[in-house]
Amino acid sequence: MKSNTTFIFAGIMSVIVGNAYATGENTVTSKSYVDAQDALKQDAITAKTTGNVVTYNGTQNGQAQFDERAIFDRNTGWDYENEVISKGHEGDLMTAGDVLPNITDIYSSIDAMHGGPGTVVVRGESGMPTESRNIYDGSTTYNASTDANSLATASFVETKANPMTCAGWPDSVPVADRTDANCWLWNKN
Repeated sequence: MKSNTTFIFAGIMSVIVGNAYATGENTVTSKSYVDAQDALKQDAITAKTTGNVVTYNGTQNGQAQFDERAIFDRNTGWDYENEVISKGHEGDLMTAGDVLPNITDIYSSIDAMHGGPGTVVVRGESGMPTESRNIYDGSTTYNASTDANSLATASFVETKANPMTCAGWPDSVPVADRTDANCWLWNKN
């Protein structure tokens, strides 16, 4: 009886071990399956030049199209004499470290060149600031030498557009009919 028990126990263990080995990550696969899965993987894409970034430009004829772009370097990519981007660097990518200080510089130069608080920056055809104009609101006495080129506020224009207001009507005109058309006494604003 003891040998039967050993035999049964050995049989049960072989079934358990066999099932465990044949499932999940332990499944034996064929070479053709492995080759087919390997063919689906993307090859590593590296830049041909150190310091460049590989870009994906979509697909053409079912093939992925890649390109590479350089990181903009102000020392080699900027023509200081003509203040333009050097030839060959037009498509370079800029870092935040290059862009943000320039934006701050632009705003500072606009303020320095073209007024500040209480002024409006006027842009030329290129979109760049060309001058600034003061704003005149009528709160001070008009001075032709300083205010002639200023921009007027809407409230000032409204006051000047309506230089007089009616101050009296004949007694015979009912209150409901008192309009500028039948006014006989005007007040100059």
